[in-house]
Amino acid sequence: MRLSDRLTPEWRHRLFLAYAVAMLLVFMTPTPETGIEFSYVDKAVHFGLFFGFALMFYLDRHASPWR
Repeated sequence: MRLSDRLTPEWRHRLFLAYAVAMLLVFMTPTPETGIEFSYVDKAVHFGLFFGFALMFYLDRHASPWR
């Protein structure tokens, strides 16, 4: 039995909404000014967050995503 078979559409939708709310909270949280600059770490973090968002959206909309 695959994971996508065990997760009902209702649970996939709840998981997607929880991820979207978590992203919203992370983006709205103020960050402290440290004075340290990271080179391109910001780009990698944004890529990871939005890749996760796209994957969760895809899993929410498709019953069996790996076929």
